[in-house]
Amino acid sequence: MSSDGIAGFKGSLERVFPKAQSQRCVVHLVRNLYGICPKKEAKEIIADFKKIYTSISFEEANIRLDEFRENWKENKKIVKKVESFMELIEPLFELPHEIRKCIYTSNAVESVNSALRKVTKGKGSFPNENSVYKVMFLRIKELSQKWTRPIPNWKTIQPQLIELFGERYTKHINI
Repeated sequence: MSSDGIAGFKGSLERVFPKAQSQRCVVHLVRNLYGICPKKEAKEIIADFKKIYTSISFEEANIRLDEFRENWKENKKIVKKVESFMELIEPLFELPHEIRKCIYTSNAVESVNSALRKVTKGKGSFPNENSVYKVMFLRIKELSQKWTRPIPNWKTIQPQLIELFGERYTKHINI
């Protein structure tokens, strides 16, 4: 599970789903980093950070972190921020590369939430709880017709998910 770091979310998730694995959304980390970068150097800094989170392993990520430290040692604030991100992205490296590419960001979830807000915001009050559910159901049904792109490398990813999670995964699918 990837999240944007909202306060209390990780703890709540772990209480409800104790076996769930979570990490921070890399896109949100990049945005946070970009926000403190000197604008002239932002592209370079972000590119160097990308070398860290796209590494093949956590060991390689630490090597890239050392390179990052060396490249940006003059900007201690940037280095400190990236060092703090390492703990947040470490869980990603426990998964195969193909799965990581699918879950490193929470943008898909945020897109759905945004679409649901659009159909409920400014509507005043709904006559009852079921009417809200109906509006949301219809919006998701409409959105699902647009979701036609398959997940890249799904034929590789699905066996990896089965190997990693076994029945926790297979009980929800028909193979």
